Amino acid sequence: MFKKIFAFFGVFLLLGGKPLHAASLINEQDFTKEYVSYLAATRPELVIEVVRPLEMRAKTAQHDFGTLYLKNLYGLYQQQPERKDEFFSKYAASLLDHVQDPPVTLETLVAVVKAKDWVDDMNRATMGAEGGGFQILSEPITDNLSMVYATDTPHSVTYQNHEKILALDPSREKIREESIRNLRKSAGDYSFEPIERGVYELRSSVGDYDSSIPLLPEAFDKFPDTQNGGEIVFSIPSRNVLVATRSLNKEGIAFLRDLTQRIYSTDPYFISASLFTIKNGVWNVYKE
Repeated sequence: MFKKIFAFFGVFLLLGGKPLHAASLINEQDFTKEYVSYLAATRPELVIEVVRPLEMRAKTAQHDFGTLYLKNLYGLYQQQPERKDEFFSKYAASLLDHVQDPPVTLETLVAVVKAKDWVDDMNRATMGAEGGGFQILSEPITDNLSMVYATDTPHSVTYQNHEKILALDPSREKIREESIRNLRKSAGDYSFEPIERGVYELRSSVGDYDSSIPLLPEAFDKFPDTQNGGEIVFSIPSRNVLVATRSLNKEGIAFLRDLTQRIYSTDPYFISASLFTIKNGVWNVYKE
């Protein structure tokens, strides 16, 4: 897998935080028009209404998708404009998962880490303006992080009615156990590779679950830094990034904080700007 962090900062840092291709990027309005045209050509059954740039509504005769927000899609395009067609294809394919309403089973549930604000926003969206929808199933990890139970589908991760999930096991014990087991399988193989100053980046064979890997009890068992003492301090600034060092590596901690903040403030899939430690399965915000 490519070096996510350096590939990411190659875009944003070379020009003082601005995208390297900024001069040639299309604006939000034209981007929205292009995506709508793509959907019209590839999904002719869709009835599409543009609300404003990066916001649209879509439905078919059988299914109402509601409001679709393109902010994250546009953010990915800004980072790697040459992959625009690929991003369009993946986002369009993810619509199919919601149409098909994937079944809720213990075999397909997976645990993922999300920001608490994201969970609150998602619940507002799934409940709908009239309050007749549903809430997703989540558990607090820290004050600003949650573990969310989702369904792993071929094209995306989907979030379903908490009542459907709890019907599998009201005590949640089996749900939690199987979701962690499925996360282990979905995350694939991973290793920690050095960046600099004793800070390491997790690189996985999949990439979609990197920020959720700390949910695994064995997540840091093979952390390679044996020279710097102290506990492992890590951050998950965005969905596909996990970086870590040791607490006694003061230079590494300073670099980790700066790196975390930079990714968090620029990645459309941001999660948290905090640093964390885990002891006996309990997450804590790291404070020097």
